[in-house]
Amino acid sequence: MPFLNGKESAEHSKSYLTKSLKKDIPDDFIPTELSVVSVGDSLTQGVGASDDQEGYIPYLSAYLETNRGIKEATFTNYGVRGNRTSDLLNRLQDEQIKRDIEQADAVVITIGGNDIMKVVKEKFTNLTMADFLEASVTYEERIEKILKTIRKYNQEAEIYYIGLYNPFGKWMSAFSELDIIMDDWNEIGMEVTKSDSNAYFIRIDDIFAASDENLLYQEDYFHPNDRGYELIAARIYEEMKEKTVDSMYAVGQRNGVANNEEVDE
Repeated sequence: MPFLNGKESAEHSKSYLTKSLKKDIPDDFIPTELSVVSVGDSLTQGVGASDDQEGYIPYLSAYLETNRGIKEATFTNYGVRGNRTSDLLNRLQDEQIKRDIEQADAVVITIGGNDIMKVVKEKFTNLTMADFLEASVTYEERIEKILKTIRKYNQEAEIYYIGLYNPFGKWMSAFSELDIIMDDWNEIGMEVTKSDSNAYFIRIDDIFAASDENLLYQEDYFHPNDRGYELIAARIYEEMKEKTVDSMYAVGQRNGVANNEEVDE
């Protein structure tokens, strides 16, 4: 065994400790940042939330940051009240939105409610199921284009498309058929997302239909209130925890193994 002087011994010990520490540090000890882009309509903008909060976003951010592997969940909000699928398609051509999507780990979409409301407003005095069926064909085409555009900008990000709900079901029986329409349109959204192996449809209609709580904004009884947004965020998180957070942790583990192997060489 070669003799080490004091300086050499100290350097050897330092090197040994560095290698040992790198091996022993868990992969989530140094958390990563998660970048999420939210696009869509008033549900993304946060209409109905108090104190100018951004709807589901602060709740979802808090849920995500409870994970040890997430240092910070950063959201960029591109929600615009009143937007329909046609509006979102146009806005996706914006260079800033494009750049942010390119750098995102995940993209969350809320869109479609105003497409339905457009039919309601235009045909209010003589609404038929055929009117919604005709509009649903265009809706499906645009949802497909929205997903393909986002995927063109970013090949790896998870895409989460939030489903539609019927805000009128509990207090306006004249709109009871909207439950059937919402189901049909949600089925369309679900089928479209299946065409992308990294896109996921998240239903929220049951949250509003089954709850005894008041989940709607009292100024319009259309948009969610704070509690409604909190429950939407919890539902989104259930999906993101499995699809985005856990997959990022798995990548971190693989990178950690690779780094340790480099140290050993």
